[in-house]
Amino acid sequence: MASKTERSGGRKRDSNATRATLLGAARDLFARHGYDAVTVRDTGEHAGVDASLIARYFGSKAALYRAAVDEDSRNARLISPLANRLAAEGADDPTGRAEVLISCLIGVIALRTSTGFERLSAMRPEESGAILEAAAQTHTEATQPVPGSAAKEA
Repeated sequence: MASKTERSGGRKRDSNATRATLLGAARDLFARHGYDAVTVRDTGEHAGVDASLIARYFGSKAALYRAAVDEDSRNARLISPLANRLAAEGADDPTGRAEVLISCLIGVIALRTSTGFERLSAMRPEESGAILEAAAQTHTEATQPVPGSAAKEA
């Protein structure tokens, strides 16, 4: 019987590494092209593995997408840095606010290629990024207490 190394053409199989590679490829492709434009085949090719492994490790493209933006990833890479910045600026509930803002960003990324959002689809990423940044700035400013407002209430 052939060993795992022999069956895989000289490479040792490593399910954890393959899963991580698929997640990295998915994050990259979904961020650049949006959920609808990315195929399972694209993801497999980008990861350098057979696309059928997506079904094996994740079950479906949708499950791969969910895994690509899972809790650990969101917190470590997205939520925490923004929450820290919002906290430093004195925002109330910085983690909650960061989650809302990141959810908006993920929605824009996912819907960018949707035919239901023609103007969003036509925008350059820099344009949509500037709109999101302005919205985040407005959101942060709107949550700041007005100086002297607490004294007026007392």
